[in-house]
Amino acid sequence: MTPSRYLFSSLFGYSTLSCGPTAELGAVHILLKRRSADLRRGLIRLLASDPAQAQASAHTLLGGNTDQRQAALQLLIETGGTLPADFRPKTVTEQTLLARLTDPGSQLSLRDGLGLFDPTRLTRPAPCTPARGTTRRTCNAARPCCAAWTP
Repeated sequence: MTPSRYLFSSLFGYSTLSCGPTAELGAVHILLKRRSADLRRGLIRLLASDPAQAQASAHTLLGGNTDQRQAALQLLIETGGTLPADFRPKTVTEQTLLARLTDPGSQLSLRDGLGLFDPTRLTRPAPCTPARGTTRRTCNAARPCCAAWTP
């Protein structure tokens, strides 16, 4: 059992979230004010298990503090929900999450160095060749290898 599910089950006595009682949802929404990554991840997964409830929770959380707004955007990304038309990001993190939600193709990845370079402009490095006329100092064990490598 993950720590988030353990926490939820210890708070409420069970490990699944039913759609009915708003007290449970209110407690989850309050817990999303915390910055603990594991707890937030678990609560977002828990809310995302019911897409209709996740959409309603996301709209409620968008009216909260910064951490709750970010959790709402992460919840919408995970469930593929829709964003209200009047939403305006307040922080850089919210802008990044909004970009991931509205245009998944613009998401930063390792292929583009997390946005640091353009992968279409990459070139292959030139092969390493020794300069002519240089003397190499090698040990006896490496001589056969170096002799085979000489152009």
